[in-house]
Amino acid sequence: MTKPVKTRFAPSPTGMLHIGGARTALFSKLYAKHTGGEYVVRIEDTDRERSTQAAVDAIKDGLNWLDLGPDNGQYVFQTSLVEKHTEAAHQMLKNGTAYKCFVAPEELDAMRKEAEERGEMPKYDGRHRDLTPEQIDDLEAKGVPFAVRIKLPLDGSTVWEDAVQGRIEIANTQLDDFVLLRSDGTPTYNLAVVVDDAEMDITHVIRGDDHINNTPKQIHIYEALGLDVPTFAHLPLIHGKDGKKLSKRTGSVDVMHYKDMGYLPASLNNYLMRLGWGMGDKEVISFNEAVEAFELTDVNKGASIFDFDKLDWLNGEYIKQMNNNDLFASVKPFFELDGTPLSEAAADRISKLMDALKPRARRLTDFVDVAQFCLFDGRPGLADAKAEEVLSAGMEHVNGLADALDMQDDWSEASLDGVVKTYIKESGAKFPAVGMPVRVALTGTTQAPSVGAILSALGKEESLKRLGHNIEMER
Repeated sequence: MTKPVKTRFAPSPTGMLHIGGARTALFSKLYAKHTGGEYVVRIEDTDRERSTQAAVDAIKDGLNWLDLGPDNGQYVFQTSLVEKHTEAAHQMLKNGTAYKCFVAPEELDAMRKEAEERGEMPKYDGRHRDLTPEQIDDLEAKGVPFAVRIKLPLDGSTVWEDAVQGRIEIANTQLDDFVLLRSDGTPTYNLAVVVDDAEMDITHVIRGDDHINNTPKQIHIYEALGLDVPTFAHLPLIHGKDGKKLSKRTGSVDVMHYKDMGYLPASLNNYLMRLGWGMGDKEVISFNEAVEAFELTDVNKGASIFDFDKLDWLNGEYIKQMNNNDLFASVKPFFELDGTPLSEAAADRISKLMDALKPRARRLTDFVDVAQFCLFDGRPGLADAKAEEVLSAGMEHVNGLADALDMQDDWSEASLDGVVKTYIKESGAKFPAVGMPVRVALTGTTQAPSVGAILSALGKEESLKRLGHNIEMER
């Protein structure tokens, strides 16, 4: 009987959650959902010296923000399974697939140095692989510390069908009898991961292809313990536009930094989907659409390129689709980063202008710039020399439209657009000659929404106040 699919994301709490890890979590969750299986998260915290609670919290924050937390909401910690790791190593000692190694650290250093001098890959030479029971008893009686090493085959190869990369074969001569338990009794990564995945009934191990060299080692542990080997799926790494491994400059930063930069979790997830997987030429893909279509065999084998311009475009598409109330709630904190709450008037203006502002924003942070004029009461400052030039050249029309607006009672956008059109027709001017200076008078910049939308959001009193102040600027 085939086991139900169960995937896991297993970060080490030695740092923040980065983009590569977030994509691994996303693909693991998508595959579990697609197959009707389960997705879990295991915090691999056995490295007590490097693991921190701050990193645990940061990983949880990042996953929860992206809605990539475990299906049952419960995070599993590797340290809770540590007794199982030790039991597994002792089981392998009993069945002859592991042995006690009493080699001192200095001897290992010497082996490594000699191999490097010969131009060979450094590895343990197996000198304690076949100690007799009497030799082992003697060394233990003398109190010589030992590690537990796996006893690997000396020839042949380890082969597996990777769900992403296809058939992979690694000669066993490239491996050495690696350590399972250190001399202090603590388990190594490869042993702990295998035991954890087996205990948690993980059927599919989805992770970055930087783990490929660990896979043959882990397969040997599975086989030594008589366990079913899961399906492995190694995702290609994500590179920057320079073709190199991601750096802080090219995108390898804490996932929560993307929140601070004004990206939406749904758009970031969508973008991560497209880094190595997709639905043809379709760019905007919802999570539910991806669940329906996702297959590991469709993931690209080659590295993906992280492109901020593409992410910005996609985020802008999600902003356009957002409900205005939800969007305003998402935008509001960026106006209040200095701890100053938005005034009631400013909040009302911004919320009214959402439809007009959406096309001008690719990140939530952009709203702070494009809606800056909403924060002022009275005349805004001019953004640049171009704005001053436009305003000076169009003062006649600013005055004329102000007079027409002063007689207007219906302050809806549609009605105000009508007033502007009537003024343009009667004055014989072209729209830019009127619209541009009026925009500057109202907002301080030429880069602003339509005049009718601005007037409607500001209200009659504030609009006339701003036009009136600017009328006084005529030289």
